[in-house]
Formats: sequence, structure tokens, C-alpha cells
Amino acid sequence: MLRERLRPLVALSVALAFSPLAHAEISDKITPLPLVWVEAIVVTALAYVAARFRPWLVIAPLLAATVFLWGTFDTYSDRSFTEALRQEQGAFYEVSLWISGFLPFFAAAFAFAVRRRSAPRAI
Repeated sequence: MLRERLRPLVALSVALAFSPLAHAEISDKITPLPLVWVEAIVVTALAYVAARFRPWLVIAPLLAATVFLWGTFDTYSDRSFTEALRQEQGAFYEVSLWISGFLPFFAAAFAFAVRRRSAPRAI
């Protein structure tokens, strides 16, 4: 009986405790664009250096880039969230997320191409 009386009070307490999170703007819940680019530049540089000098080390930065892309895909898989994000941040944010996610893969491919061309050839 006491449990039944406390149930609405607990539900109200939980709703009041988490209401600021429910009313937060979309931009408060996502990674800021400068941080996205700092992460992308660092991971891209690591991917390039790793692919250029120790090809097996490229796995770590490319795994990080895969996680970035996975997060981007997850962010844009929800239609209502996507529309709200586009209205608030604009299309540039979406394009930046996709480019920053693929940039380490392009850098690694470029480094492998440069490495292959500069490798000494046996006669």
C-alpha cells in the first residue's frame, strides 16, 4: 500500500531530475565542430605516419576512424534527430562529420601509395 502511494512520487522525482536533459538543445548533446576537426586531424596524422613507416600500426588509428564513422552513421540514422540537427547546425556540420570520419582512411591510402613508390626496387 505504501509502495503504491510512493510510485507516483518517485516517477515525479525522476521526471523533475531529468527534465533539464530532455529540454536541452540538440547542440548540447553533440560534439562541437572544432573538437571533431581536432580529433580528425590527430587521427589522420597518426594514420599517415603509421602507414608510412610501420604499416601494421595503421590498425589503431583506422579503428578510431571507424568508431567516428559509426557514431556519425548512428547520429544520422534517426530521422527526427537528423532534421533537428540540420536545422540547428546546418548542412556543414553533417558534411564535416562525414569528411572527418573518412579522412584517416584517405591519408592511410595515400601513405601506402607513397611508401610503395619510394620503396627500393630489386634488380
